[in-house]
Amino acid sequence: TASYYAIFRLKDDIPPEIKNVSVSSNLFSPNGDGILDTATINWTLSDNITFNLVDAEIVVNDSSGNIIRELIKQERLQGTYADVWDGKDNSGVVVPDGKYVINIDAKDLFGNKAIQQSVKVIVDTVSSMSSISIGQPQYDYKDETPIVVSSMTLFTLTAVDPDPDASGVDYSEYNINNSGWARYSSPFSIPNTFSDGNITINYRSVDKAGNVEVAKSITITLDNTRPVAEFLSPSPDLIGIEQNVNGIVTIIGTSTDLHFDYYNLEYAE
Repeated sequence: TASYYAIFRLKDDIPPEIKNVSVSSNLFSPNGDGILDTATINWTLSDNITFNLVDAEIVVNDSSGNIIRELIKQERLQGTYADVWDGKDNSGVVVPDGKYVINIDAKDLFGNKAIQQSVKVIVDTVSSMSSISIGQPQYDYKDETPIVVSSMTLFTLTAVDPDPDASGVDYSEYNINNSGWARYSSPFSIPNTFSDGNITINYRSVDKAGNVEVAKSITITLDNTRPVAEFLSPSPDLIGIEQNVNGIVTIIGTSTDLHFDYYNLEYAE
C-alpha cells in the first residue's frame, strides 16, 4: 500500500486594508459632564484571506508625535470596528487640551502592512469666557449700587475661547430674572413687561466641544417711569386778569422721580 501526500505553502503578498475611517466627533471634552466625553473611532478591516488574523494597532499621538496612548494592540479578523478613546493617556490621566492624531495600523501573518490611516481630534475641557456691556441710556451712581437703565438700553454679550487650539465659541445665552435661557444673536434689552426695580441678568457661553461656562450675573435697576413735574406758583389755575403779571416772576414747582437727574425750564411769549 502506498501513501501519497503533498505539502502546500500558502503565499500571500497582498496587505490588509483599513477603510471607512471616521470619528464620532473631532471635538470632545473628557471632563465627565456627560457631553462629548469620548471619541469613537469607526473603521473597517479587510483582507484577501477571509479567516486570516491581522495584527491591529491603534495609538494616539500628541502634537509632537509622541505616543501618549496605546488604544488597542491585538489580533482581529476582518470586519467593522468601533474603538473608544476616553481622552486618557496610558497612565489613566486625562490628557492636556490640544490637538491629537489617532493612527491605525494593521499587519497580516505574512508581514504585509496596511497603509496607515489617521484621524485628527481636539481635546477641549475648558469652557469659553463671556462678558457683558451695557449701552445707553444708563446712569451709574458710582456707589456700588446697580446701574440704572430703561427698556431702551441695549446689552451686548461677547465670548472668547482662551486657547487658540480649542474648539471655539459655539453660542452665548442669557436669562433675565430667571425667565428662561434665551440664545444670544444680537444686543438685547429688558422688555417693558418687567416691573421697575432690580433685575438680574445671568449669562454664559458654550463652546463647540460642549463645555458650558459657569453662569455669570449682573444686577441692574430698571426704570421705565417718567418723572412727574408740577407747577405750584404761579398757579396753573389762574384765570382772567390773574394771568397777567409784571416784572420778575418767581416760579415754584416740583419734579418727582426715583432717579431724578436734571430739569429744564422752558417758556415762550
